[in-house]
Amino acid sequence: MEKLILNYTGHRGMGGEKIYISDDEVYFSKDNYNEIIYIGKDIDSDPWGSVKTIEKYKDTEFITKGDENEPTDAERFNYMMLSRLKADCEYYLNYGNRNIKILWADTVAEHIQEMKRLWNIFGTDKKPEWLTMDKIIKYEKAMN
Repeated sequence: MEKLILNYTGHRGMGGEKIYISDDEVYFSKDNYNEIIYIGKDIDSDPWGSVKTIEKYKDTEFITKGDENEPTDAERFNYMMLSRLKADCEYYLNYGNRNIKILWADTVAEHIQEMKRLWNIFGTDKKPEWLTMDKIIKYEKAMN
């Protein structure tokens, strides 16, 4: 079985799919099921679909490199959710006139509880630099 090494180059699009490039400058991505998707020579091309449907790649083992330290999809979701909850706090305290309907949760207590839960999910080395537990506690005090 032939092996093809794909090097991570970053994310693209609204879905933020991971993009990889081969030594012969062909672009690939991964779908939500970690299946390799063929893009082609132009990174802006529409994905063609699974490499399993392309004769040239049917007997190829794909090895992806360079994305080991990238957040997982679950971590990315949790970072985005935490960012959204933070933005809700800012709006609530400033332009939102403390309207409870602005918050993601039904109450301030539930909203802050969810922020703390999400923040604590991340390991020490993956805690967001843009939000500390001290800042969450400051939001809690200001909002109550």
